Amino acid sequence: MVVIATGIAGGFLGGHVSDQIGRKKLLVLSEITMGLSFLTIAFFNSPWTVMPYVSFVLFMITMFFSGLYVPVSTAMIFDLVRKQERNFVFTVQYWITNLAMAIGSITGAFLFEGYHFYLFLAVAAVTVVSGLVTLLFIGETFVKPEADGAAVKPASILSNYKAVFKDRTFMIFMTASVLVLSLESHLTNYIAVNLQENMAETTWFGSFSLNGINMTGILQAENTLIVV
Repeated sequence: MVVIATGIAGGFLGGHVSDQIGRKKLLVLSEITMGLSFLTIAFFNSPWTVMPYVSFVLFMITMFFSGLYVPVSTAMIFDLVRKQERNFVFTVQYWITNLAMAIGSITGAFLFEGYHFYLFLAVAAVTVVSGLVTLLFIGETFVKPEADGAAVKPASILSNYKAVFKDRTFMIFMTASVLVLSLESHLTNYIAVNLQENMAETTWFGSFSLNGINMTGILQAENTLIVV
């Protein structure tokens, strides 16, 4: 719950700050920090040492910057795509994201127990490379609005969200989304632990062996493939 809460806090902060200082700086900061966090997580879950409580703190940091990254990257796409093309672009993005999650879930589920150290290293490397690509090849897309020739003064984060909270229809939608997410998040948290501890290893088709972690990945992949 705490790790997820840090992601929500990052999301609230990222959306506001990106409208003050721009998108690119926050994207690069988020990706590089997440990459370094995963690199550190790999060290603390390695053949040399295992420190779950330190990993917990590092996952909080990773989730915070992941939460910060999502609204900023979405805002950058919004900046670049013309209004009549946004439905198509965001639909394709949603499909690709879920397809990637399905592939990642299956990969992680069957390699985690024996190769989690290398998986964390791979995630760290890909995240840092993505940050470098953003830094070197993607330009800033946000331009501060101006009024009467002078830059508009930034509103405080509280006043911005106060206007959002007054939108009754949006608040109903957001509350429903949070409730759905709270259920979905149990798959990779409580349900994953429950399957790992209580599901006996079983065999499919005479030779295909499955345990609780494998089943978690299969369920996650099934969920995302149904979306696609």
